Amino acid sequence: MDKKAIIFVDANNWYHNLKRWFTPSEIDISKVVNFIAKEKKLEVLEIRWYASVPNIEDNKSDYKGKTK
Repeated sequence: MDKKAIIFVDANNWYHNLKRWFTPSEIDISKVVNFIAKEKKLEVLEIRWYASVPNIEDNKSDYKGKTK
């Protein structure tokens, strides 16, 4: 019987680690999760993607676009 899992992804770490080798937007997270699930015999119930809110002091227009 497969173990059940919820996969949590930190978007900031995902992006900054992948950009060294790939264009992060070209990587399909669901395919990565499915690969891991198959290898580890997991039944994935859901994928939770977490992204931080930008700091308004860094870029006001970016902050306003992401917090609506």
